[in-house]
Amino acid sequence: MSSQPTTSRPWSIFVGVLAAFASFAVVAAILQAVAGGKPSDPLSAERLKKKADVAAEQDALIEKYGLKSNANVVIANAVIQIQSRKIETTTVVVPGSPTAIKQAAAAPAPAPAPAATRK
Repeated sequence: MSSQPTTSRPWSIFVGVLAAFASFAVVAAILQAVAGGKPSDPLSAERLKKKADVAAEQDALIEKYGLKSNANVVIANAVIQIQSRKIETTTVVVPGSPTAIKQAAAAPAPAPAPAATRK
């Protein structure tokens, strides 16, 4: 006699694994609440000072470039400068373009590979 496998077995294994995972999370949370707390950081004062210094430098740069009160003026000036640039032809060749095909046809043939020597 052979017993037929039930379809609930794979689901019970899946639920059991999820329950074990959740129980580890609960145990970790209880341990953290009882024995944990905030870890002490000996460099926290230095990090806070560095953060304040960086924020002050960023504020100074924003003020220097006139972005503190109204950034629209700076953006408008940038747009004017971009539009006033002279359009020039580029030397970049797009692969597969007619120019690239012409250049590939006009290129000299590659040198033959050196013959392999046996020792």
